Amino acid sequence: MLNRRKLLATTPAVLAAVVTPAAACFGTSDPDAELIRLGAIFDRLYEDWKPLWREMDRAHNRWAAAMHERGTCFGEDMDALFASQAEFGVDIAGDRNNAHLDKVEAAAAPIRVMQPKTLAGLAVRARVCRFDSASLPEIDRPRGDWDWATECLECFIADIERMAATS
Repeated sequence: MLNRRKLLATTPAVLAAVVTPAAACFGTSDPDAELIRLGAIFDRLYEDWKPLWREMDRAHNRWAAAMHERGTCFGEDMDALFASQAEFGVDIAGDRNNAHLDKVEAAAAPIRVMQPKTLAGLAVRARVCRFDSASLPEIDRPRGDWDWATECLECFIADIERMAATS
């Protein structure tokens, strides 16, 4: 005889048997699946961009130091000054950086408008927020050298990622 206790005892198994396959069929097993997928693309592109930015920064610093040694000042002969960047690879490094940066921006754009529903989705949005608001030279420094705003943001992102990993 089926009574209330037996019915309630079998309900979780019945629901699991029906709801789980139905959710899989409709792709709703993770409400942030698309956000997480886009986040993985963004993360890869962002990591690939960092060395390009560093290369551009090194080339620019070599060029700026050489211009200082030569006694060249901004405002004198701007055409010659900027033409000298080719001598140090600033133009090529800058073009490579900017081309890849466009890809990172394109990957970040759809993430910015998506509404996360889980901590994992929120972690993706937080990483894009880092890209949008914290400068790479700041993040590249050792943690003790960060300014207060960067440290607050990085600690908050780390908390979200930690919580997402355990949920």
